[in-house]
Amino acid sequence: MSLADGDNDDAIVSQLTVGANSSLTELSAMRVQAEFDTNEVVALMSSLIDERRSISPL
Repeated sequence: MSLADGDNDDAIVSQLTVGANSSLTELSAMRVQAEFDTNEVVALMSSLIDERRSISPL
């Protein structure tokens, strides 16, 4: 094994690290979007329930 092999290993590890960090960033963005979507759905359902109650109270 030569020094060049070690440098190549370091480059591979670096690429894998960058790829993993990119994937984590994408997952984080997806989680934030999912939370936003969930909040929108909750707000919509709450609004629909309030509208339903104003039309025909239970």
